[in-house]
Amino acid sequence: MDLARSLAERDLLTLREAIIAIALRDPDRVWVEEQLAGLMHDPDGSVRSVAALAVGHLARIHGAVDDQLLIPILTDLLSDPDARGNAEVALYDISTYT
Repeated sequence: MDLARSLAERDLLTLREAIIAIALRDPDRVWVEEQLAGLMHDPDGSVRSVAALAVGHLARIHGAVDDQLLIPILTDLLSDPDARGNAEVALYDISTYT
């Protein structure tokens, strides 16, 4: 999945798949975190939600995430009806696996 192309084309299904793919497969955790931080501010609620979920995947896979970058964004998403559930899951995964 090509994240940049999916973002440019705004094919939401492909974009959501690309978000999960980079979280699960890209070895550059810092780059992925930067991408997810931006995606958690996306205008589309489903994109914000999947990006939050992907943060949890990073925590489980790598055993670490940039708390200073990601936790404030996830905390803000707790008030987002579209992303709240996955933000809660990601915060739980961070507390459990890092």
